[in-house]
Amino acid sequence: MEDKILDFFPEDHQDFGPGEIIIIKFFYFETPARIYAARLKEANIPSFVSNSTTSIPFGNGSISLHIRKVDQEKAVHIVHQLDKRNLLNEVDEDESFHDADHDDIAYQKALHEKDRGLFTPIVIFAIIVIAFIIAFVINNPVDAWR
Repeated sequence: MEDKILDFFPEDHQDFGPGEIIIIKFFYFETPARIYAARLKEANIPSFVSNSTTSIPFGNGSISLHIRKVDQEKAVHIVHQLDKRNLLNEVDEDESFHDADHDDIAYQKALHEKDRGLFTPIVIFAIIVIAFIIAFVINNPVDAWR
């Protein structure tokens, strides 16, 4: 068998020559894999996405992005930049409650109840003051404004 670039690389760039194909990153969904492949294509790094037609609707982490080994150093830099940009858009683990148990939820509720402890008396005091002002104005409409 002849050692040639796979057919998945751009046909107009057949001069890339032979080389070992490696997997640079695994994905759960096809869309991010295609975005990463587009970024690599922008940098003139030939790549292809495999297993994108899996029958599992949510993927299983087997969608992979392939490149030539000789392009690995340049591609790793691009993938790292994309990963870093994607991490900035994710929810902080401290703010995520996916793995919270009942004790964690009770603790968070107690923290927020302490914050509201001072708010309630202030609101009640403001309502009472407004009620007294309204009652004073209703009982003495002329004298209240002098």
